[in-house]
Amino acid sequence: MTANALVWRGLAALRLRLPEDRLARALAAASLIDWIGTGIWLTVSTLFFVRVVGLHPAAIGAGLGIAGAVGMLAVMPVAALTRGRQAGRVAVAMQICRGLAFLAYLEVRSAVTFAAAAALVAAFDRPTITVNQILVARVVRDEERNAAMATMHVAANVGVAAGTALGTLALLRADRGSFDAVVIADAATFFLAAWIVGRAVRQSDEIVPAEPPASAGGVVRTLVRDRRFALVTLGSGLLALHIPMLNVAIPLWLADDTSVPLAVMGGLLLTNTALIVLLQVRLARSVQTVHDGVRAAAVAAAAVAACCGALALTAFVSVAAAAALLVLAVAVLTFAEISQNAAAWALSFGLSPTDRRQSAYLGLFGTAQTAVVLLGPALLAFLISLQGAAAFATVAALAALGAVAVRLGAGRA
Repeated sequence: MTANALVWRGLAALRLRLPEDRLARALAAASLIDWIGTGIWLTVSTLFFVRVVGLHPAAIGAGLGIAGAVGMLAVMPVAALTRGRQAGRVAVAMQICRGLAFLAYLEVRSAVTFAAAAALVAAFDRPTITVNQILVARVVRDEERNAAMATMHVAANVGVAAGTALGTLALLRADRGSFDAVVIADAATFFLAAWIVGRAVRQSDEIVPAEPPASAGGVVRTLVRDRRFALVTLGSGLLALHIPMLNVAIPLWLADDTSVPLAVMGGLLLTNTALIVLLQVRLARSVQTVHDGVRAAAVAAAAVAACCGALALTAFVSVAAAAALLVLAVAVLTFAEISQNAAAWALSFGLSPTDRRQSAYLGLFGTAQTAVVLLGPALLAFLISLQGAAAFATVAALAALGAVAVRLGAGRA
């Protein structure tokens, strides 16, 4: 299946799986639009910064590291903005700020200005995911929440695939004019997403949650005392290692420790996207309660372990067998991704208070997920360089530890 065919089939599948709630549909549409822009950016940005702006790869890596840290630290403060305000208005404001911040890339001329622009974008980018979840928690019916989050995830995957295809066109002319056009186009997708969400928010009936009971104490005190939620947050973070597994560990392993052609990686990513489009919403609907989330977390851990076993074997078999094992590993890892996503949504919704403390709880949960995206690639790259095939046993153990933490934290809910 080609990338274009996958996009069209993905759009058709997405239309069939849209939730009934109008706001959930708007969030899915906004996710599709802004991730098309992000897909274009991910395809061209590094090459443009190196060849057009003249940045050294090390400067790009350092700038992205700084931006990742800023994005992680911004999740909790931005989530706090929704405690006494409508999350819908904050979500619209975040999309507008993302678009304005993205325009800062037009002024990048050095490593310093690149780091500043990337950090500014990250400060609004990563927290938007948590704000959207808070909005879903307040407006969408309980039985539709996981489906709404799953639809946004599918839309993001389809959007990235479409953006990647469009990004290749921009690479046909790698000059300053093309770079500026890509930046402006990507910023425009955020403004369009803000308009889509804003229309739906105006027609929604979001009510700001009530104040927590006086006996609960402050928000920070509540979070510190809630060790069960901390365990679930930690466990879900460990299970989210599937993200850097797909984006970093598998490409590194394929390139350095197997004889499989590098072009196979494109097919592996298409396999991941196709399975997400086909299965994410369907399976998310079956994970509704905290108990369901605990079970799904265990399934995710088992799938990560199976993926790790298949990857470890690729270094010891023929090229054809290694290619087959890589396809199997990615398919199983995608099932881990689907299960972990569904578990994370069910657990975070189900274990968060329904009053204003919910923003802080979901903010903490989102921070942990962001930390994996930031720190996971370096951790997996270090493990592979140090342990070789044995690194996958370590990853499997971490996933198992994550499932145990989830069960201990949520087992009595």
